[in-house]
Amino acid sequence: LDFQSAWIPCTLQGGAGLSLPPRASSEVPGRWNARAVHPTQPASGQRRRWCRAVAIGRMAVEMLNQAFPPERRRGGRCKVRSFGSVGLSAAVVAALPSTCGGALSISSGYESFLSQIRRRIVCDEDDVFDEAQQKGRASSCDSMQDGPFCRGLPKLSRSIVPASRHRPFTVDSIVPQHLFGNQVSETGESQIIKQATKTLNSFLEDFYNPKKVQRRVVAVEGRLSFAALPMQDREGLPPAFSSGLPRDVYVAWDGAWQAAAVPRSPTGASPSSPSSPSSSSSGRRTPKSSSAARLNGAVGGLRFSRPVVVRGLLVRPPLHVSSGRHYLLVRAWKAGREVWRSAYDYDAAVGAQPRPLCGIGDTLIGRWAGDGRLDAAIMLESHGYLATLRWLDDDHTHRTVPWKQLTTSSGVSCGSTAASQEAAVGTLWREVARKMKSVDELSFSVPYGSEGWLISDLTVAAARREPAKAAVDAEQPTQGDDDPSTHVMQVLPGPRANIVEASRAAVLYHADDMLERGLRLKNSRDAPQKKDNLASAVPAPENDPGDEGSSAMVTLHSGRSAEGLNQFLRALADRTARVPPHVRIEQIALDVEKFVTAVDPQFAKDNVLKRFGHFEAWFAYHWDWLTRKDSLEIAFQRWRFDGATGLEAKGVFHEGQIWLGQYFCTQGTTSLALNISKVEISDRGEEYLEADLKFTVNAKDEEASAAPAQGRYVVAGRLSSLGRELNLDPVPGSWKDKPSNFVMVGLQGVVSRTGRGGPSSVRYAGTVPILGCDSFELRSQARTPAEPPVESPTGAAAAEEWRQPLLRFRRILEDIRRRWRDKLQLLIGESGKKQNKTVTASGIGEVAQQLLEAARRAGVLNFDIRTADGEEIIISIGEGAER
Repeated sequence: LDFQSAWIPCTLQGGAGLSLPPRASSEVPGRWNARAVHPTQPASGQRRRWCRAVAIGRMAVEMLNQAFPPERRRGGRCKVRSFGSVGLSAAVVAALPSTCGGALSISSGYESFLSQIRRRIVCDEDDVFDEAQQKGRASSCDSMQDGPFCRGLPKLSRSIVPASRHRPFTVDSIVPQHLFGNQVSETGESQIIKQATKTLNSFLEDFYNPKKVQRRVVAVEGRLSFAALPMQDREGLPPAFSSGLPRDVYVAWDGAWQAAAVPRSPTGASPSSPSSPSSSSSGRRTPKSSSAARLNGAVGGLRFSRPVVVRGLLVRPPLHVSSGRHYLLVRAWKAGREVWRSAYDYDAAVGAQPRPLCGIGDTLIGRWAGDGRLDAAIMLESHGYLATLRWLDDDHTHRTVPWKQLTTSSGVSCGSTAASQEAAVGTLWREVARKMKSVDELSFSVPYGSEGWLISDLTVAAARREPAKAAVDAEQPTQGDDDPSTHVMQVLPGPRANIVEASRAAVLYHADDMLERGLRLKNSRDAPQKKDNLASAVPAPENDPGDEGSSAMVTLHSGRSAEGLNQFLRALADRTARVPPHVRIEQIALDVEKFVTAVDPQFAKDNVLKRFGHFEAWFAYHWDWLTRKDSLEIAFQRWRFDGATGLEAKGVFHEGQIWLGQYFCTQGTTSLALNISKVEISDRGEEYLEADLKFTVNAKDEEASAAPAQGRYVVAGRLSSLGRELNLDPVPGSWKDKPSNFVMVGLQGVVSRTGRGGPSSVRYAGTVPILGCDSFELRSQARTPAEPPVESPTGAAAAEEWRQPLLRFRRILEDIRRRWRDKLQLLIGESGKKQNKTVTASGIGEVAQQLLEAARRAGVLNFDIRTADGEEIIISIGEGAER
């Protein structure tokens, strides 16, 4: 096709398609698009621009005859040569008479098929940057060699593509090479391609339907405007204040919200647009508005009338704080399930700090302790040198991971001394929005620190509805129209591919967008800090105490536990726990009822017991993710951080003290004793303990003459003032009396007093963190009397009204734990019966198999499991044989 002799008066509109004459535009078959062609490199400070028109693909003569019939060729300005039966199969380049940057392409059927898949391979706007804006210029290219997509292509290996960086006339393969690298290359790139190909195969198998056509979605965006509100209005925000948001999007405000003026940044930093792909993902920008909303309570929320994508949300610490640490947790919900979370931990003594490299809600790569493999997860909570994760494959085990075993998706260690690549700036505002998924509610909570956090520049986007259809949907809303979400394959910096559900109202750049716009993935292949081999990004732990039987250990943080909730309910009933500001005790009681119902095994299937095995693992998974309980969670965390809570355990332990009690494992209830051998108090007032742990297993009824099995080893730990939590871990190599059938395990629990004023009885209770075991309880006498309780200012009438329901919830929680233990023991017994008392590693079920693995690693020769009806299963580990 010669454009000089067959000239058509048309206009190239960059990115908007090809504009043909009105008489022919509706009859031209095929798909015509305008493509941007980047100019060559600048010469002598002047940028020379060339215009080239490139046609790619095949077109039969019949298509031309349909578009330009003979009667239209006569008398018009269009002059087309006769092509006979020869089809279009090449691209002819000619100069255009103006300065522009455009190229013309015709998509073939094969390209259309690949493009449909590649449009589902996307990058989040916060994970990309514009190379031309960042570096001042983009890489040059030649559209004759590189095809229509030439901007932003990486330099591939010359052994793969000797003459150019791209195979001409392709769409950069199904797994985009400009994102993931060569198909065959070094070891690290091969692993990246292997992971991407595996994820793509899963996506095509489970979520891709070529017959399903997705309708076009037009997003409308709006920013909440506080400018019209009177500042410092004592009445607070109107409960349905929605000024500035898109049409038919309304907000209901829950909590103590009030309009406040926005303090100006002393640095005068200019605001950045949240919609620009070149904007920094550091989370630092100043608000555009001169006003904001202030949360005067510990809990608040925003409920939207329809699902929206939060495109921007700035938060700032309280204006009045000058010391201490202050924490804000922001969570997004959809249909009652958590969608994403972000957090802001502010230390007033340090001031403005850059966003942490690995923050709450970020997608990280962690080492799963079961077999040491690396997997993707979302960080839910940070505990100093540990972090609680939610694995993206929904595995509930080994969710507490040391920081040294965590990296970003691009392979940068979370424990790196360079916490962030950005420099500290003088603004305390931080961006906390996550912009891929649609939500219908936002919740704000302050676990510790002062109330008074500010939010500003709340920007949301929603799918536009036609006015007539919006009126109908107001009465009968359709979820698919209000929330056009779809599953996509997201490419994270690294690169690493994950399957996620994203809203089509979000700003996403698919693989072809990245090529056409010249966008690159942050921390991608050419970044200097990127490690070629992701497997080497996380070093294997050295002398990890959890290696011995680690697959059977239940690694959980003690910040939330069944015993901790039990003690909190007792304090709330006794009026020694302070109810947070603007939180009612009725709300806490409703959340408790919902939570204890959710963890009741009576409503759970047997596969839940098989999957979790340990009640604390089931409890923690609900607490961390599954069950929503805003008022209960914030009140519990405030009770943990209250200094008066830790006073109850002050002076409880002393050298020579004896604790007596029992614990439960598969062999049944077992006697337990602790002999405190060392108590040291640090400069910060924390108590360090060492003790001899002794257990005694009585002989079975049929073996009454046999001597009981006894064991003794050393445990050590530190008593925390937060929630009176005490974790006693076994000291490696400290066996003093070692039976042949047991391994060392620790204790995780909470210390409490059962008396008031004068010599009191003290209690240490909690969980034994290994599969097959459950709870323990120890009691002793304290030398020092208990501190007099300080009652909270909660009204006596209200506290007395809820005292009995709260105590009843304590008993229900204890009954739930007992039912879980009974069902688990029965399940293990039934698994043994099915094998006619001949148990193999593949037939004893998941829980028993993990126990077997732990025993093998610990060198145990045999151990026994007693069923609910008293029958005994003996598992012996011989040389090369298990029975």
